Amino acid sequence: MNKLQLVISSEYEKLVPNVSDTDFQILKKSIKENGLWTPVYVNAEGVILDGYHRQKACKELGIKIKFAVREFENKLLEKKFVIECNLVRRQLNDFQKSELGIPLQKINEEITKEKESQ
Repeated sequence: MNKLQLVISSEYEKLVPNVSDTDFQILKKSIKENGLWTPVYVNAEGVILDGYHRQKACKELGIKIKFAVREFENKLLEKKFVIECNLVRRQLNDFQKSELGIPLQKINEEITKEKESQ
């Protein structure tokens, strides 16, 4: 695979809440002791879709970042992936989950409209 320059999307970064400093340190310690178990997911352009904090921890530790490229039919499905990954894996409180649910609902509505117009 070619060398891919990883890019942080300000749109996706704003969409998903940051982890606390404590949780980040726990993640960093785990990666230091056990390695990176879950790859950082990126699109074909290298934009990080899932794993921003894993990437940041690896970078700080000087550990090679494992990544996997995910391709989507369109930007809506890509954005949906970003949200759903965080809803499933992250330790989010109810408010944070509802904050992610709002754009997810809008994306699902747009996807439905696109399908109906085809």
